[in-house]
Amino acid sequence: LIDAAAAHAKPKISAIYLHVQVSNGDAKRFYERHGFKEVGLYKDYYKKITPHDAWILQCDIEQAEKAAVAESK
Repeated sequence: LIDAAAAHAKPKISAIYLHVQVSNGDAKRFYERHGFKEVGLYKDYYKKITPHDAWILQCDIEQAEKAAVAESK
């Protein structure tokens, strides 16, 4: 997904966002290991499950590309 976003030129995609339920620390750590950072909290995102809140995570495409190049060296 990150590679596809990086290759997309018109319009240029600069970031990918996702949400993770606040009780799912394993998923949050997984995304953080793959370049995502917590940028906010969405209160009452989920209506049918508890807890209702979600972390908002963001991955900056340019930084993710640089990290991938560094890993391949």
